[in-house]
Amino acid sequence: MLLCIAALISLGLGLYQTFRPGSPNKLEWIEGVAILAAVAIATIAQSLNDYQKEKQFRKLNTKVLEL
Repeated sequence: MLLCIAALISLGLGLYQTFRPGSPNKLEWIEGVAILAAVAIATIAQSLNDYQKEKQFRKLNTKVLEL
């Protein structure tokens, strides 16, 4: 959660620096987007891992209950 807030702040500052008049840098917003993308990838990977573990647990629990 804290990393998402930091990414949004970084994105906001990057957009401000990109679109202010006379700014020579036009790609300052990329850092914020990269942080948000990294958070999304990590969250999806962890969710898939948790889903697979839950699926394995249910399968094992079904075998135990049959005994």
